[in-house]
Amino acid sequence: MTPWLRAKIGVLCAATAVASASVEAQSRRAPGVIDGVVTDTALVPLADATVSLLGSAIRVVTNANGRFRIVDLAPGAYILLVRRIGYASTSAAFDVSGNDTLRSSLMLHRAVVDLDTVVVAEKGWASAIEREFEDRRRAGFGHFLTQAQLEKLNFVDLTDALLTVPGVGHDMLNTRIPFLKCRYQFFLDGVPLNDQAVLDALPRPGEVFGVEVYSGPATIPLQFKTFGPSVRPRSGSFCGVILVWSKRGGG
Repeated sequence: MTPWLRAKIGVLCAATAVASASVEAQSRRAPGVIDGVVTDTALVPLADATVSLLGSAIRVVTNANGRFRIVDLAPGAYILLVRRIGYASTSAAFDVSGNDTLRSSLMLHRAVVDLDTVVVAEKGWASAIEREFEDRRRAGFGHFLTQAQLEKLNFVDLTDALLTVPGVGHDMLNTRIPFLKCRYQFFLDGVPLNDQAVLDALPRPGEVFGVEVYSGPATIPLQFKTFGPSVRPRSGSFCGVILVWSKRGGG
């Protein structure tokens, strides 16, 4: 091989390596997209469903065809929270890649709880939730952590604060361990968190205005007596539910 040919090959290899590195770096930096649809159990598209990203201010509403689109997402793991009046809320976890569009289909089950007549007032979502939180706290069932108590505990992780509640142990909170005899179903702003990485998805104590812990089925409020996929009912009984209410309402 002549010196000229060796030099030419070296230049081509170097150029290829630089181009590959540039493409890889661009892929890592490029934003991703979640393009999805929300339907009911009969696969009928649901309009006006609210889709939000846990831990962010991103919130979109489905159109008449039940579709939604969230753009400019940095590559990484996300949990979507989905709500619609008249349907049980749900959540789903997704891994978004750079410069890629993730297509998803989310299904909502119609709510089966009979409700009394509701009087609509000119008050926001947070005000209504805070009022219900205080009503349940005064009723005396379950254990409650208020915003003032969370600030006084001054923990970095919400899990540490939960461990101060009587009867709550590490094993009961660890959703990654399958076939636990006793575990908790988590709800964030009324949405069941069914992903195994639920503890990593919880907001920080400073982002929470209240926590409710119900350690047995008999004390759980009626609207939260449900078995989500993370509970694995066939693995044994579940301890109860933990309701986490964020200051931003999950959006």
